[in-house]
Amino acid sequence: MKGPKNWAFKVDDPAAPLGIRKQLHRSGFATMNEADAALDALLGQRRQLRAAEGPAAVVDATLGEYMTAWLARRNGGLAVTTQARYLELVERHVVGCSIGSKRVRDLGPGDFDGFRDELGQRPGRGGRPLSEHTKRHVLALVKTALTQLVDREDLDRHPMRGVPLPAAGGIPRDAWTPGELQEFVAWLMGSRGAHAHEMEAIVLMAVLTGMRRGEILGLRWRDVDLEARTARVVWNRVSVANKVHEKPPKSAKSRRQVALSPATCAVLAGVSDRQRRAYEQLVAVGREPAEYPEHVFTDEFLRPIHPDYVRQRWVRLMKASPVKVITFHGLRHTYATIALAEGEHPKVVSEQLGHADVAFTLRQYGHVMPGMARDSVDRIALRMFGDDFGKATSPDAGTTSAKHADRDGGCEPAGQDHPGSPGGGEPLDGVV
Repeated sequence: MKGPKNWAFKVDDPAAPLGIRKQLHRSGFATMNEADAALDALLGQRRQLRAAEGPAAVVDATLGEYMTAWLARRNGGLAVTTQARYLELVERHVVGCSIGSKRVRDLGPGDFDGFRDELGQRPGRGGRPLSEHTKRHVLALVKTALTQLVDREDLDRHPMRGVPLPAAGGIPRDAWTPGELQEFVAWLMGSRGAHAHEMEAIVLMAVLTGMRRGEILGLRWRDVDLEARTARVVWNRVSVANKVHEKPPKSAKSRRQVALSPATCAVLAGVSDRQRRAYEQLVAVGREPAEYPEHVFTDEFLRPIHPDYVRQRWVRLMKASPVKVITFHGLRHTYATIALAEGEHPKVVSEQLGHADVAFTLRQYGHVMPGMARDSVDRIALRMFGDDFGKATSPDAGTTSAKHADRDGGCEPAGQDHPGSPGGGEPLDGVV
């Protein structure tokens, strides 16, 4: 590339440690040919250095050993939760599979075809079948790690060349219908136990805003404006190996402002009142905290709540729940599916959730869209021509509609309202 007054180049270092991207930059060359010659010389030196380190030691390792070492070298360049998730995937689904014991040097496309089949037989979390999303994630992770060996010329060819990844697409989401949500909340509020108020507030915050668990637990009062009915997502409070990490969300879209409904504001006002009373009680018994809590959600001693506490409480709640079991993250999916089913604009829902873009939201929750499309054309036709359009345009509309219904099994007989449509009937109760 050409700098302001001279020629320069930037290139990936072939001798960089595995899992670490390092770039070499040189400048000050008078001509392009001079820069090209310097680039070739530098790459030759770095490749000789890499050869002296013994690339055979890398490709002679098993895939399980290589993947574990590759992730260890990337430690520090990834978010702690991402690093932990990658290690879990590698340990469970690479080291634990037959391909994990094969040498990297000997791997070929046939091995990965078999690996795909083996992943299809492996259980995921909770004993459920491994999802297509997880299988794609595992294979993509391995492919990325092996690509570095090809780029560094430790391998002449990519072992996964021509191996297709499972199709990307929406993940089956565990979510409640509005009826199930209402039944659970009524049950939760009626089963008062130790610190029940805090858990109720956290659950309601999740399902009323779509915020993630870590975003809720990292929320500070200074980022909440009850008058404007907004909250800023600035911190993410997570736990890895029982150690709490609190840091900004990793993506720019996750660092966002969420809207609060009046019901959500009422929940937060109740949390504030309980914190104030708890503070006064601690002062009265001589256990005054060093400072008034800045976190919204705290325990009885006004300490920020540990993420594992919420996880453990949720597991116990689900064991006794009167409705179907979902994960805590399923509350976020419940918010999204109900919001979309009720006709909220996908872009608004996407921004509230902190998704990368609205296309991602539509991919994940596309199962809600068919009902929305049907209701939309019903409303548009009603607005354009009114309810009697069919009768006005065809004297035999009723008979014709009935014939079409019998033949195609599609539309309702003329004059009968669709459930959930503007014409009448019972409203939709939600989505599964």
